[in-house]
Amino acid sequence: TFLMSFLLLEIILESIVEKEAVKSQCYDSIASVFYNRLENKFKLASCITVEYVLCYHRPFLTFTDIKTESPYNLYMNNGLAPTPFCFVIQEVLDAVQNPIKTDLRYFVYDWTNHRIYFATTDSIHNINADRARANYIQKFGKENIRKKHFGNFY
Repeated sequence: TFLMSFLLLEIILESIVEKEAVKSQCYDSIASVFYNRLENKFKLASCITVEYVLCYHRPFLTFTDIKTESPYNLYMNNGLAPTPFCFVIQEVLDAVQNPIKTDLRYFVYDWTNHRIYFATTDSIHNINADRARANYIQKFGKENIRKKHFGNFY
């Protein structure tokens, strides 16, 4: 049963990495971020876990969104969610099963250029997040930044 529990936890983490990567191919760096957070007892703070509970996607979650009560909300809860979120591709399996060692702690996806920006500190992450939000507003308009996309859980 220990092996089964371990495998389930690995599958759950793989599903989070798969969804967070938004098909970007940065699976190894995202896996490293989550391993670093788990190792340091930080919350995973995964946007896709909140979107799973809400049943919609937003380009940027609101503070209300991340306070949603659910065992799946990894902004509110430590550790991993109770179940996986999706099936994963081989590259994700490889990234989670053979993690690279980095000091990365944060990442943010820029919807305008489809890049993920990584950071080791809060201050760099905040700069990256501000830039991603500003790029989004410039390209798609401020009224769309909090728009709910139902049935578009990437």
